[in-house]
Amino acid sequence: VANYMDTELPVNLDKIIEFVLSNRLPYRPGSYYDYSNFGYCVLGKVIERISGMSYEDYIKAEILRPLGITTMQLAKNRIEDKANNEVVYYDHAYNNMRLSLDGSGEYVPSPYGGFDIEALGAAGGWLATPVDLLKFLTAIDGFKNTPDILTNHSLLTMTSPEKGHPYGWRSTSAEGTWWRTGTLAGASAMMKRKANGISWVVITNTSNRRSGSFHNRINWLMDSQLEKITEWPERDFFAMNY
Repeated sequence: VANYMDTELPVNLDKIIEFVLSNRLPYRPGSYYDYSNFGYCVLGKVIERISGMSYEDYIKAEILRPLGITTMQLAKNRIEDKANNEVVYYDHAYNNMRLSLDGSGEYVPSPYGGFDIEALGAAGGWLATPVDLLKFLTAIDGFKNTPDILTNHSLLTMTSPEKGHPYGWRSTSAEGTWWRTGTLAGASAMMKRKANGISWVVITNTSNRRSGSFHNRINWLMDSQLEKITEWPERDFFAMNY
């Protein structure tokens, strides 16, 4: 991209968008499904243009803080720029050393300079604790015990598969179970909204090339243990300080 756009490394998001839009799609829009983060990156820029705020500041002010989420923020590439209380990431893939994105020619650990999390931004570049992510999940789960930030129409659109793929979720089932997994260099996550009203989130600061098997095991472990619980606390744990 840097060579094509005649720009220096690291390539910023504006140049990436310009590069993508300067090339024709290999298929007619609406005729083919292909997993892509690009649309969410563009959406972040649209939000900035309409709101007059940075994407991060707008999401914090208009979505996260009203939900009681105060610690989420966009991630940084370098370990020296990591947030307070942010974990250290360990990538156990066989190719966990990559050429630095700054063009220095040095090899660096994938989570720290081998992958541009800052360019990802609106497409999944957020830092979150499991508690904060679960707070967000309860705001879009469609259950009536907590208010949702989405309309019923939006919820239906989000969970109705288009060509077999629901919007945002990895999969949804007819009985009402939704789940999503995610893996980046040095991080793995899984969240699940079950039809019986129970939702859960698991996040790790490690990753490996067997991410599918890892998520399947996490899912089995959580579901098997949840079946053993017969009584739940009545107090709201979200009200506690973590």
